[in-house]
Amino acid sequence: MNTSFSRRRSSWFLFAAVVLFISGCAAHNPPAPDKGKVIHLLAATSTSPARIEKEKEKLSKSHDKHNHVRWFNETGETQKIIFNSSDWIFMEPHQAVIEVAAGARTEWFTVKEDADEVEHTYSVQPLLSGFPGEPSVTAEP
Repeated sequence: MNTSFSRRRSSWFLFAAVVLFISGCAAHNPPAPDKGKVIHLLAATSTSPARIEKEKEKLSKSHDKHNHVRWFNETGETQKIIFNSSDWIFMEPHQAVIEVAAGARTEWFTVKEDADEVEHTYSVQPLLSGFPGEPSVTAEP
């Protein structure tokens, strides 16, 4: 009987240790906060056309969360983000067209430390078809 009680007690201690270990790991490794800036592609409403939430986005060249950007397509159709190679300021290999499915987000893009500090324009199609001007991202120190 003592052996059975001892085994149960050992099992409970082992179980408690595993639970504490797992919960301790979760406490020390919380989910990563938002990694950077998100540019929202917004659907048309009864009062406004489809648009980009913030057309002129300023990004940081320093190593902080402001040197990462992604696009979030909140429209009902696939959008194409189009960059000329001369306007590509990200560390990732140049992508002439980034397709973003309806309701999806792009991967994160990281601004190069040596990016020019000027506006780098891109277009979004079909979202901005017929709109004046183009959205842009700008690298800042």
